[in-house]
Amino acid sequence: MKSAPMNKMQRTFRDQALKAMKEAVAQVIEEHRQRNLPLAFWDNGKVRMVSPKEIPR
Repeated sequence: MKSAPMNKMQRTFRDQALKAMKEAVAQVIEEHRQRNLPLAFWDNGKVRMVSPKEIPR
């Protein structure tokens, strides 16, 4: 079953939300780089800790 196409306002809101989330993630990664703290993320059903140096810029 197909969902109804989004109207312009819905697309704009979605685009703004995605941009805000991407900016927030970039800010968190940069803060972790500056403090040399590992980042935790979900990978294949498990929590994985990664050095901020391993995350590409």
